[in-house]
Amino acid sequence: MGRHLRSFTAAFKLQVIDYAEEHGKREAGRKYDVDEKRVRYWMNQKDALAATNRSRKAFRGKKCKYPQLESELVNYVVDTRRDGYAVKQKRPDPKSRDFPAPPGPECSGLCDLPGAENFPEDSPTKQFYKDKVLSSQEEITQLKKKVSLMSPEERHATLMLNEMQLAPGLVYNPSSGTVLGAPTIPLADGTLPPNCLATHGLVFMLGGITTCWKQTVAYHLTGNSFHAKTVKDIIIVIIKACEAISLKNVVVTDTRGRNQAVWKLFGIIVGKHSKPKTSCPHPCDASR
Repeated sequence: MGRHLRSFTAAFKLQVIDYAEEHGKREAGRKYDVDEKRVRYWMNQKDALAATNRSRKAFRGKKCKYPQLESELVNYVVDTRRDGYAVKQKRPDPKSRDFPAPPGPECSGLCDLPGAENFPEDSPTKQFYKDKVLSSQEEITQLKKKVSLMSPEERHATLMLNEMQLAPGLVYNPSSGTVLGAPTIPLADGTLPPNCLATHGLVFMLGGITTCWKQTVAYHLTGNSFHAKTVKDIIIVIIKACEAISLKNVVVTDTRGRNQAVWKLFGIIVGKHSKPKTSCPHPCDASR
């Protein structure tokens, strides 16, 4: 390994400095196999090296302009992670302005915290709640720019509904000051008992038909059942919002009982002893 790729601790540098002060810089360089230029550089850093940790190897980067603010922000990240919440790199910047320190552009570098986690910025799980549910209309509005760059063939999409099982429980969301874990959609009978906990997550996702793209547009919590009329209304809202940005959708679900209840409200029925009906009038245009 070449000389210039090595790193040395403060203790080693102080040892070289002591020898150089007694025998000269060139002799110290020969004895410890380092460049004479490096010995001179270390001698200029003698006071800082004497004051630092003996195992430290370098003094890199600019000095912190607001050390108290940095300390408060690190404590905030540690406490947030201890509570079970992830911290992405964009989050510390606005949070830093809540602490008693002069605001300004200097705060823009605070996201470079030790071990800062990096997540996809538009991941739906990171914007999980506004009140209790991800806003489908807001997500579709953000999708408008992507759609504007698509060809007419690429604007045919599939609206997919799927449920995933969750471990029931309550979690405090510090960003909104709310407790999460209750269903956001009533049960099948239209009621929502106060002590009911969500057991499933109902995902509404758009996906391209002719090209490969996808976008989660809504995410609800449900119990062991959900109110079919409420889900039907959500589907209609999403379809209308998609039509407004020139997206044409077909809707796809599995055939479990709770989904069939939604399809019956649309007038769509498929069974062993009945004539299949797989379409219904479009919510935006009855002629389609």
